[in-house]
Amino acid sequence: MKKRLFLLILAVCLIGCVSAQQRFELISKKDTTKVCKNPHKGLYHHYYDNGDGGYLGTTAAIDALPGCDIIFIRLAWRYFEPTENNYNWSYIDNLVSTYQPKGYKFAFAFTCKETGEQYATPQWVKAADAKGTNVDCWGTTVWEPDYGDPIFLAKLQKFHTAVAARYNSAPWLAFVQIASYGTWGEGHNYPASEATASWTVLKQHVDMYTSLYTNPKTKICWVDDSYEKQQWMAAGDQAALKSYCDSKGIFWSDHSVMVKYYLDTYPSTYSIQSPVLFTSTWQTKPTQLEMQHYHMVKNEKNWSVPNGTTKGASIEINAVKLAHCTWFGFHGDAKTWVADNPIFSKQISNLVGYWYKLNYVDIPQGVSAGSNQTITLNIENIGVAPAYNQYQTLFKLTDGTASNTITIDNSNNKAWMPGIFNQNYQITIPLSFANGTYDLYFKMYDNIDTKRNIDIALNDAIKDADGFFKIGTITIGNAVGISESAYNNQQVTLYPNPTDNEQNI
Repeated sequence: MKKRLFLLILAVCLIGCVSAQQRFELISKKDTTKVCKNPHKGLYHHYYDNGDGGYLGTTAAIDALPGCDIIFIRLAWRYFEPTENNYNWSYIDNLVSTYQPKGYKFAFAFTCKETGEQYATPQWVKAADAKGTNVDCWGTTVWEPDYGDPIFLAKLQKFHTAVAARYNSAPWLAFVQIASYGTWGEGHNYPASEATASWTVLKQHVDMYTSLYTNPKTKICWVDDSYEKQQWMAAGDQAALKSYCDSKGIFWSDHSVMVKYYLDTYPSTYSIQSPVLFTSTWQTKPTQLEMQHYHMVKNEKNWSVPNGTTKGASIEINAVKLAHCTWFGFHGDAKTWVADNPIFSKQISNLVGYWYKLNYVDIPQGVSAGSNQTITLNIENIGVAPAYNQYQTLFKLTDGTASNTITIDNSNNKAWMPGIFNQNYQITIPLSFANGTYDLYFKMYDNIDTKRNIDIALNDAIKDADGFFKIGTITIGNAVGISESAYNNQQVTLYPNPTDNEQNI
């Protein structure tokens, strides 16, 4: 009897603490046309590609790229170590000094074989008796190294050790591509020998990168042909290669999107030859797609100007969706790309990776100062992938005079897969706030890496100078009876746990 009475009293008390919720609709405030230039996703621009003469680009042209996140440097090893132990870092450092202050990050691909250069691997490596073969690449004699040769691997390891010592801790380094195997670093030896390496050799390359580039903020990727072109392997080796790379945290990239051969051969997967690389990993690792050289796609009549409307855009969008792409490279001149595709370039930049909008928010009313309250956000990730970095959630209460910001360090955003769901946050109403009505503002912030706000698809007319969006109001009634010191010692906690999200995909 006493137990029943206690539970009844407890229930009455809990009911008395529950505040009425008011729903604030935000659908009418959405804006999916603006570019949400956010960290850890978007476009990447090939600054150096196929040698030090392309694609380059002025700062104005690159700044005009919608949502450009990364400057991609793909250059042969020989540019950085023209003679043994004498390094030339200017190809990296000059770009960093120009673009890093603007908020760009960088990615590296140091290649050992190119089609237009005889020695992508420095000639002094061959002179040191590293094994290799002269092959013909579209009329150019190219030295193709034996990728498993001990001398070649020792010299390569020493070079990457120097790179890692200089740049591994750089906050602007986004990812490093395993580019030491194959033509253009893409995991194949076309054109030329068409030679393939053993799983043992490929593993040596993987181990070299993963042992040196150890900064947890720096990711490592590998191109799909390193997996796809190895069907000749002994039974189980190809699966072992993928499993090993996945276990090492390596993410996958496809550099053949919109290439005519792959468009013709893999039409049902929108020119992606190995969807399994992406479909099995995208929930926990980023993915990358690189379009064939843009001018070639146009010349082959696979892209219409403007915006790929007649042909091209729908294929690219479906490829992005299939691969749950995080970074997209158009692989061409930045100025031309934007001039040809003023609308599509914005659309694809928003679509890749995460892209958030709010549909409505439920806010308690008539609350007591000092009380804990739950705010429910109906969030839609209209992008194709989750964020792979943890961001903060911040709420700001203000009546124009008094103001208080509540920070929740883990917004739970890494669990926000594409779709619609509710996310609950528990906040403590400031004890010092007087009765009245306060505007409630919301924003997300990357406090761990880039120190940038996370923009969302809401109209900037409701965004303040600090990046907070006004999402509703909250009324405060009488204060609860706790001391100021007790309030100051309270901890703001995230509620609920990630598995408690209401998913409505």
